[in-house]
Amino acid sequence: MPPIDLVGANRTTLAEGDGPLRLALVWRNAWSGELLDNLERFQDAEEAKVGLTAAHVDALRFTTTPKGLAASSMTAAQHEILTALLGTYVGRLPDAIAEREMAKVTGPSFAALHLAWAGSLDPRRPHYYRIQGHRLLVEYDNTTRDANHVHSVWRDPVGDFGMMPGGPLPPAATGAGRQRARGRATVSCLASRDPPGFRDERSR
Repeated sequence: MPPIDLVGANRTTLAEGDGPLRLALVWRNAWSGELLDNLERFQDAEEAKVGLTAAHVDALRFTTTPKGLAASSMTAAQHEILTALLGTYVGRLPDAIAEREMAKVTGPSFAALHLAWAGSLDPRRPHYYRIQGHRLLVEYDNTTRDANHVHSVWRDPVGDFGMMPGGPLPPAATGAGRQRARGRATVSCLASRDPPGFRDERSR
């Protein structure tokens, strides 16, 4: 079953075993009193509606070893679908950045990508997918409001949100350098679209 929100939502870094946050934590506990109670009731109702259990949440936890179907095990037709799906995200970036990001996940790196799926294959029903590689974590979640509310993210697990491969930016990094580093994480909301032919039964 799909989660109510992204596993990487509002996390500056991802660690082994991270799972979907409660919505109140996504909003950094900004609400209290009746507003918080309403938010908690909303999440409980949405999770009950899709049948989300603790076992489902555990299956969706982030692991450095990717979950799902490896690109190396996909057919040529599935390779085309996966490449087109990646292009949907990268195509939103300026050309120079898009080329750099696409280079991280194509060529020799492509075979190591994994796609995991949770939920329905019907785009009108709650569903979630994850594409993961060493330099890539894409998440797409369309679960709440009867599968009419999409969240999606593209990020580099070892080089985003002010981080560089091998560690954080040095304190003397320029403002422009920090801005470029922040640009490595690109968050977007996309229209609901299902790549056919993929399924990760372990996430159901």
